[in-house]
Amino acid sequence: MLSFTTWLLAQNQRFVYEYRWIQDSTSKEKISEEIMYLDISPKGSKYYSYGKYKSDSIVEAQIQKQFATKSTDVRIDMSGIKVGKVGYIVEKTYPDFEIQFFNSISSDKYLVKENLKINWEILPDKEKIGEFDAQKAKTQLWGRTWYAWFATEIPVVDGPYKFHGLPGLIVKVEDATGSHKMELKASKSLAKDQEWKSEAEQSGSKKYIPIKREQYKKAISDYRKDPIKSFRMLNQSGNFMVKDASGNPIDTNEFIRKRESEAKEAIKRNNNLIELDLLAP
Repeated sequence: MLSFTTWLLAQNQRFVYEYRWIQDSTSKEKISEEIMYLDISPKGSKYYSYGKYKSDSIVEAQIQKQFATKSTDVRIDMSGIKVGKVGYIVEKTYPDFEIQFFNSISSDKYLVKENLKINWEILPDKEKIGEFDAQKAKTQLWGRTWYAWFATEIPVVDGPYKFHGLPGLIVKVEDATGSHKMELKASKSLAKDQEWKSEAEQSGSKKYIPIKREQYKKAISDYRKDPIKSFRMLNQSGNFMVKDASGNPIDTNEFIRKRESEAKEAIKRNNNLIELDLLAP
């Protein structure tokens, strides 16, 4: 059972959601799952994958350990590391609820800023979600019909992903087709020093490129048409070399053909994005 009796006394809270989604609309029996965190502080919220956070932390620790030994040959051991399936991060600032959406497409990292106003229709239906008496609401967004359940006893007008704007925390949200569903499963108070930091402030070798949503949509379209463009350009420049596990050179053209085939097959199966309109012509 969830316990929120003292949550109002803390400034920083973590709400844990279970995210279930169908990636391929032609294979509805295959359901993906991920544990997602919604960290809330006085400045806003951050929604991200627990699996990605954990795997990134392990990799960063390995890198820092090797840097400390002044090694010039940095090797990352990914064995036993379960990498998160959800790569995007959603941040919202309070009180204006400006959204910062961070995601990678191929080797490029993008930041999309949005002022998203969600027009909710509050319905009379009520349902018990976990230990909360929640009320139902409906909206049309991203080419989908969404149903959300909010708990007024948690006076936070926020929710998972980009959802917000209801008179209570959104404890469950799903689309009408059952393709995407997020449901609150737990919560905990966070210490002051655990307050979330913006992804834009994190150190890294490559910075996020700020673009508008229409540009992001085009970037998705371009990638789906030519998913290995960056490899092809490297190969044409003559600065591209691939080796097998034994260190022997691999024919780059054959490598690119194989990667292209695998990428296009993966793209074909990834046809049911949460923001479905991003795939529209």
